[in-house]
Amino acid sequence: MAYPASTAMDTVRGLLENQIRACWVEVLGQTLDRVAWQNVKFDPPEHDYWAEPILRFGLTQDFTFGGPGQQVDTRLGILLITIWGPKGVGLKPFYQMAGKFTDHFRRRYYGQVYVIPEEGPTELTDDSKAGVQIAIGFRYEETWGTVALEAGLSDTAPTMSDEIWST
Repeated sequence: MAYPASTAMDTVRGLLENQIRACWVEVLGQTLDRVAWQNVKFDPPEHDYWAEPILRFGLTQDFTFGGPGQQVDTRLGILLITIWGPKGVGLKPFYQMAGKFTDHFRRRYYGQVYVIPEEGPTELTDDSKAGVQIAIGFRYEETWGTVALEAGLSDTAPTMSDEIWST
């Protein structure tokens, strides 16, 4: 069964995952087999770097304008990107990679998703590996009802609308 909110969330997830891929492969020169995607089996390398992105959808702030049935929801979320790697090599390479991600996501629009790095890098460590983590906030709008219909979208499911971003 498809739930209405999942349509826009899947779109946002796809947009952000494409940007993670672009940064990891094209900017950092790494390979996609070194990314631990959510809900995908992953065997981390013992002596190499790897990324672990975690996407969390959060609060919704809805508002109505122009009367009943014309609603836009601003949805917020956070993307945590952790760069893991071997312990004992120093933190400089970790911070350099985290910096490239921060630069890649600095106050940008990807599709209809606005992103801004909020925190980090923060050092992480355990007995077997070292890492740094950055937090990237994001927001997007979903439209409902008449607003969606006027934009040629479904009025029953939240949809990301170009109309909202062009005003």
